[in-house]
Amino acid sequence: MVPEGLQYNSIPTLVKYIKDLGMNVIRLTWAVEMVDDILDGEGDVPIKDAFIKALGEKNGTAIFRAVVTNNPTFTETTTRLQVFDAIAEECAKQNIYVHLDNHVSKAGWCCDKGDGNSWFGDDHFDMVKWERALGYMAKHVSLSNLTYIQYLGLRL
Repeated sequence: MVPEGLQYNSIPTLVKYIKDLGMNVIRLTWAVEMVDDILDGEGDVPIKDAFIKALGEKNGTAIFRAVVTNNPTFTETTTRLQVFDAIAEECAKQNIYVHLDNHVSKAGWCCDKGDGNSWFGDDHFDMVKWERALGYMAKHVSLSNLTYIQYLGLRL
């Protein structure tokens, strides 16, 4: 539930690549599962824990180390939302708008008819949790004053 590519480059470098391509907006995806973790658990989790949960101890630790090497302001206590905020803040510095996109309910690779992540009636789509997650992310963006996040995608 952390944007990919941070293990290869810093956030400023990745945003500059996008700007150099002549683009002025990115789609920053997030999963309802992340908000469920925050609201139903004990708050947001550190990215190291998220990587280990998704990739296992060995691979998760290796990816975490690579991310921190390229993004030295991140530490073992940096959370998933702090990474999202750092990306949005760098986009603002480089005049790139952000489309905050609720792409999936359950984090993971998508998108085919069998992944259970699409829309009404799918295995992982819970309307109540979806609405709650949209409200949570909208409030987070508003309270964090992330001005370059221009809109919140419902689901593509």
